Amino acid sequence: MKLNKIINFLVVLTSIILGVLLIILAVQVFSANSAKNQFQDNVVIAGVNVKGLTKAQAQDRVNLELKNKTQNLELILKYKDREWKYNSDDLTVSTEIHTVIDDAFKYSQLSANSKKKLENFEKLGVNYDITFKKLFPGFEEKLNEIKKEIEYDPIDSEVEFNPNSKDMFKITKSQNGIKIDEDKLFSDIERDFKESSKFNIDIQTIQISPKITESDFEGKLDLLGEFSTDLSTSKGGRKHNVTLALSKFNGKVVNSGECVSF
Repeated sequence: MKLNKIINFLVVLTSIILGVLLIILAVQVFSANSAKNQFQDNVVIAGVNVKGLTKAQAQDRVNLELKNKTQNLELILKYKDREWKYNSDDLTVSTEIHTVIDDAFKYSQLSANSKKKLENFEKLGVNYDITFKKLFPGFEEKLNEIKKEIEYDPIDSEVEFNPNSKDMFKITKSQNGIKIDEDKLFSDIERDFKESSKFNIDIQTIQISPKITESDFEGKLDLLGEFSTDLSTSKGGRKHNVTLALSKFNGKVVNSGECVSF
């Protein structure tokens, strides 16, 4: 009788232990499956920490954050006495933001061995900034319009040859060109856009020097040679040929290495 009780007790105990083990196993399997669908590391996208969220949840959170920023956008670009204003009606938000979330999720799901190669990422987490440039791809077109108003090419100095004037050589003045410093502009925009959706930026420019300036002609406009011939006793045919030759050569510029004929 006692043996039967002991056996029954062991059977019940074994059943309980097996039940607990099955529950633990089920929880682990469920957790593992859930983990596969969630961001595992300290991943920040557009200022939103998405750890523990699914891709869909992360997409919703990030979209909400970006919506708040883009709806209130007020960007003013200034250059000297001119300015250009843009708001959410002027710039279309990119439809490719999900690619950033996909990339972040792929990193989050890296195997442990792969992550060992990315120790800094593990320690510091990963911050995926959705830049102003990526968020508003159409801004490039707006910037191109501004370039047309601001930028101009440098002008090289040239020599004008006027053989019939007292001062046969006239050197034109060179002029510097101007272009927008795009690296500086986007750096300033990204910096201020992280802090606020309303900001002003002063456009900085870069001076472009001409390839040829007035100093390049110094000492290069001197007389290199001369020739004269007496036509007083020449017949009409020779006079005609000399006159014709002079009319072809008078004022002609011969470039270095050029062969001249007429």
